[in-house]
Amino acid sequence: MNYDRGYGFLGGFLLGGVVGAAVALFMAPKSGQDTRDQLRSEGIALKHRGQEFGDDRMHEAQKFIKQSKKGVTDAQASFGGAVQDQKDNLQEAIDSGKQVMSQSKNDMVNRLQAVQAQIKN
Repeated sequence: MNYDRGYGFLGGFLLGGVVGAAVALFMAPKSGQDTRDQLRSEGIALKHRGQEFGDDRMHEAQKFIKQSKKGVTDAQASFGGAVQDQKDNLQEAIDSGKQVMSQSKNDMVNRLQAVQAQIKN
C-alpha cells in the first residue's frame, strides 16, 4: 500500500482549501463582516471534511488490520496442519520401522534356535 500517495492527497486537499479561502477573501465583493462569516463557515466545513477524511482512512486501516489478522490466523492454521500431517507421517514411518525390526528380530531368533537345534542333533 502506498502511504505517500494518501499523505500527498491530504496535503493537496488542505492546501487547496487554504488557497481557495484566500482567493475568496480577495475576490469577494462583500463587506468585511460578511467575508469573515463566510470564511468561518468555510473553515468549519473544511474541518468537517477533514474529519470525515480522517475517519474514512481510520476505518480503512482498521479493515485492513482485521483482514491481515485473519490472513495470519489462516496461514498459521494451514501451516500448523501441514506440520501435524508431517508429524503423523513420520510417526507412521517410525511405527512401520519398529514392526519390521521386531519381525526381523523374531525371524533371526527363530533361525538361531533352528540352527542350535540342528547342532545339538
